[in-house]
Amino acid sequence: MYLHDTQIEYKSQQIHWLNYSNMSTQDFVQVMEHNSQLVAEQQEQDLLVLIDVTNVDANKDVLDCCKRCTKIIDSHTKRMAVLGIPKIVNIFLNYLSSVSKMELRFFSDRVKAKEWLVQD
Repeated sequence: MYLHDTQIEYKSQQIHWLNYSNMSTQDFVQVMEHNSQLVAEQQEQDLLVLIDVTNVDANKDVLDCCKRCTKIIDSHTKRMAVLGIPKIVNIFLNYLSSVSKMELRFFSDRVKAKEWLVQD
């Protein structure tokens, strides 16, 4: 089971939307690693990415996967907005954003996430 990259247009800009919401840990890890490799194969270097992880269990396997995949896509991504992060996990993910070259922020509202992605 692999998610296809859904491209949405918002304010005349293309956003890559990856919906991992409600996935089991096993599915999340498998799909995220696959999609990260697909992003790494892209020629684009300034991707805008919106990821939804609502109701995904924030266990060690998921967090380790996030860390690995962030390193893989870092050079291809300009900005990444993440939806559905529990507050406790936000601490760990703030660490990821501090070691990443891309701009990375966390949101609970999809419209606010898209607004941030397309702002100059």
